[in-house]
Formats: sequence, C-alpha cells, structure tokens
Amino acid sequence: MHRFRRRSQLIIHRLNAFSWLALLLLAVTTSGLLLAAFLTYDRFLAMAGLTFASATLILAILQQMAAGSVNCPLCRMPPLGSKACQKNARARTFLGSYRLRVSLSTLLLNRFRCPYCGEPTRCAVKTRPGEEDTGPCSKVVSNPFR
Repeated sequence: MHRFRRRSQLIIHRLNAFSWLALLLLAVTTSGLLLAAFLTYDRFLAMAGLTFASATLILAILQQMAAGSVNCPLCRMPPLGSKACQKNARARTFLGSYRLRVSLSTLLLNRFRCPYCGEPTRCAVKTRPGEEDTGPCSKVVSNPFR
C-alpha cells in the first residue's frame, strides 16, 4: 500500500475530499431550494437558492483548482481531479462517481484506491529510512526496562 510523501499533501487531499462532499451536498440543497421556489412562487426561497447557487459555483471553482494539486503517490494523477484519461479496469464508482468513492473512502476508511492506476493508497505519510514508524501498526522494538 502506497503512502504520501509529505504531510502537506495528506492534509490537502483530506481537505479536497471534504470539499468535494460539501460541494455535492451544497448542489443538492441548491437544487432543492430552487425547485421549491419554483413550485411555491416564493421570492425568499428564490433569493436563497440563487445565493446557494453562487456559493456552489465558487466552491466548485476552488475545489477544481485545489484538486489538481495533490497527486497519487504512484501514478502522479489527481484522484480527486477530473481528467479525460482512461480509468483502471479495477476502478469502481459510488453512485456513478469515481471522485465520490475516493473522497468517502479517504474520510471514512483513511485509504483510497486511485481510479487511474488502481493501486491502494493509505492516507499516511511515508517514513524515511532511519526513522521508525510511529503509526498504529508499528511494532515496539525497544524495551525501556532492559
């Protein structure tokens, strides 16, 4: 399982995953507000829907710019960015979206499978040679009572 090289990449990847989920939630809320405003002819709901639509547009632009800044540690493709490249045969979708599956697995399981190369990646920082791993799966090698 691959890992990120720097902690900043890991933090930006998690923020991108959270912003993608927030963007989807905001888009669903916006469409619901606009539909309710259309059906009830409510001017306040229409103004709220337009405000949410502008916030959705701004968040979509920011998320698209930030999504390309973090790449998969193996294939160097942005797993939360939209590229016109062919996906791996093992790549799976969740509700029709590769990015939704990557963002949910990043936030809930602390790992993801890149849709481009198909390799699993753990959301952790790679240890350098000479450093010991302090993660939850590391072994204790020294005995302080010895």
